[in-house]
Amino acid sequence: FDKANRSSLHSFRGPGLEKGIEWLGDIKKHFNVPIITDVHEPYQAAPVAEVADIIQLPAFLSRQTDLVEAMAKTQAIINIKKAQFLAPHEMRHILHKCLEAGNDK
Repeated sequence: FDKANRSSLHSFRGPGLEKGIEWLGDIKKHFNVPIITDVHEPYQAAPVAEVADIIQLPAFLSRQTDLVEAMAKTQAIINIKKAQFLAPHEMRHILHKCLEAGNDK
């Protein structure tokens, strides 16, 4: 709904949060499929979690504490992608952030 990591300031970023969530909800309902989508900013977590069955933490953003906490507080299932710059055992720190925010999903 908002692909911020574009190669140009003039590149299309998507329909935006409100319209993107609406479209995801329409797809979910029409095709009766579960929805998984990335969340890139803390303010996006709650509204996206209302529509998506799983919210995904992008690998490159996986150490962003405010984002991890906002996502965890939604109580949604979170798919945490492992960044290439993290060793596998370092993923426990991200998991602990989720647990400390009250989410064990």
